[in-house]
Amino acid sequence: MKSVIAKLSLLFVSTGTFATEYSIFPDWLVKDECTLTEPFPFPNDLTQLKPYPLDAYNKLVKSCEELKPVKPNESQKLDYLDHRYALFSWLSFTALNRQLDENYKLTQDNLKVCAADSGANCPLPLWINWRETETIFTADAAPPKNWEISKNFAMMQPLSAVEQVAPKNTPKKQAILTDQKNNPVYYQKFVSPYVFNFITKNKLYSIDGQIEFANNPTYSWACKSQSASSMCINMNTIGFLACSSGSSLPTCNLPQDLTNFDPKPPGLAIEIKVAWKILDESDDPSKYIRATLPVKRYHQIQSGETGSFKVEEQEVGVVGFHIMQKTGTSSNWIYATFSHQDNVWGNSPTFFDKQCPTCAINHPVGGTKPTQVVRLEQISPVVEKVNQHISKLFKQENAVLQYYKLIGTQYSTNNSSKPMTDINGQPSDTIETKLTNYSGGLPHPVYLTNEVIETFLQLGNQPLGKQEALYYKSSSCMNCHAAGGIATDCDKNTGKPIFTPRTADFSFIYQDAKAKFKEQNCIKEEQSN
Repeated sequence: MKSVIAKLSLLFVSTGTFATEYSIFPDWLVKDECTLTEPFPFPNDLTQLKPYPLDAYNKLVKSCEELKPVKPNESQKLDYLDHRYALFSWLSFTALNRQLDENYKLTQDNLKVCAADSGANCPLPLWINWRETETIFTADAAPPKNWEISKNFAMMQPLSAVEQVAPKNTPKKQAILTDQKNNPVYYQKFVSPYVFNFITKNKLYSIDGQIEFANNPTYSWACKSQSASSMCINMNTIGFLACSSGSSLPTCNLPQDLTNFDPKPPGLAIEIKVAWKILDESDDPSKYIRATLPVKRYHQIQSGETGSFKVEEQEVGVVGFHIMQKTGTSSNWIYATFSHQDNVWGNSPTFFDKQCPTCAINHPVGGTKPTQVVRLEQISPVVEKVNQHISKLFKQENAVLQYYKLIGTQYSTNNSSKPMTDINGQPSDTIETKLTNYSGGLPHPVYLTNEVIETFLQLGNQPLGKQEALYYKSSSCMNCHAAGGIATDCDKNTGKPIFTPRTADFSFIYQDAKAKFKEQNCIKEEQSN
């Protein structure tokens, strides 16, 4: 393998293109062997990587490829991959939270701690200058305004989403998370330039556009089917850290433009979900990724997002952060989630009252009182060691990311494993298979939950099936997103769109679309102010 890389380097050294671009990745990220017996790397330059990491391990390396499929009980392989993907997730989180300069060019400056009294003068991270989904799936279903990195932030709509995904048989407006001051947590979704371009190019920003796409003869065979093997839309992306043997070597390793869409090479498919809390007198704002944003303050939070409101400017801080990205090693996407260190840990947790040992935990009550939040799945020791290492690095450079934790990264352990098959690859409709491999790919870990984004999906032991046997049940990013769909038809009886499961390439954002020609297609329920 070393000789192959050497030959490739020599092949392009005359132009300097490939040799230069390949060298932008440090050795610990593009190492040409995967020796599981070695001590895991804890690089001191982890926070300084210049390009966005294109994958969690080298696609060219045979020994790394052989880690997948990960067979049962091979904990050494899983520990190695957990560590590798933890580094990858932190690299991604770091890159997304770098600052832009006055010309909206991405810098290498990690977001610094900003003094508590600086307020709106604090620098903003890259991702908040991406496009919020409310500005793409607009109320009138019109084509979204063009992507302009210098104008995207100004298009942002007031924070309004307070409802989480509710457990089965629970009204959605009950699933509202409030902190110990009884302020609701707000949620936003952002997409990368590539995803924005994919949506607008295919006119998927409206229900009408989605149905038209689904009925195109080129795609209809897949869009109208729930077959695990069909793919209606495919947000394909380059996701290789190193080039495959058939790649166009001068371009496959180019650094990605994270501010604009560049068709050569294709960009990164990334979706982000952010959880914001209102910062009050009990918080230290300097410890948060924060911004001053317009917020819908609901008069009666118990009414959920349909209640009356007034819009106020509020200083808000990030308490939860999902990164979902498609890469070369995980066609089912890679899911990473981060939390603020004060959410449920420390002396005065934001979402846990130490003085209330009898309070029901993770219980949806519609914002009528503070939510008592507890993590049911603990952070793995492998991930914790990476967290501790990188926290020290960020502390040394006074970066605000020192106050955040990686909860974990979920990835596929066997890309050839079909949905609803067991560990031996056999079709299965058992409860165990649905819980562990509804998505296919045999996700690891089986569950990945952010305590402030999927608070009420941490269900614990549940009686399931006809025999009501007890099973442990929680939230799985991959198994959940597998059901994501676009609108493929309209229910003429209800007037509502039919979102066919497994048609949206593991994405739920398309269900935020509205109908343009309401008298011809589907009418979504109107929300009153």
